Amino acid sequence: HDGTLDLHDIELLSAAIQRNVGELAYDVNRDEQLTLADQTYWVHELQQTWLGDANLDGRFDSTDLIQVFQAGEYEDTLVGNSNWADGDWNADGDFTTADLVSAFADGGYGIDIGGDARSSISTVPEPACGHVVLLLMGGLAMLRRHRDCPSWREAQR
Repeated sequence: HDGTLDLHDIELLSAAIQRNVGELAYDVNRDEQLTLADQTYWVHELQQTWLGDANLDGRFDSTDLIQVFQAGEYEDTLVGNSNWADGDWNADGDFTTADLVSAFADGGYGIDIGGDARSSISTVPEPACGHVVLLLMGGLAMLRRHRDCPSWREAQR
């Protein structure tokens, strides 16, 4: 609206998505539709940040979580009273678990590599939880084998 991308812009876009009347002036990804994909495009491509970055400082971190929980709108009983800065990251007007899931699924929590974070992050491999699970399973198997060892049982008596 004023040549800068800020909270006011994302909140206008989210409100247009909520109204669901196809206001193509807000069609930022230029697909001739106004959907949540436009908000995601705005966040990722135009603002170069992550879902969950409530203060739009380029990072999704504990500062954002503190901000949104201090707003006191998490799963409250008021319908449609939340905006981006309050934790509504899926443009439905409310701050719920669905917003937190969307934000964490976006993959940017705690990442602060400076500059163009979204384009740079593709070169950094993400840890796979499958490896962690396999490691834990291996550790448990070794512990069980160790406990089945006669010398270990003798030591416990």
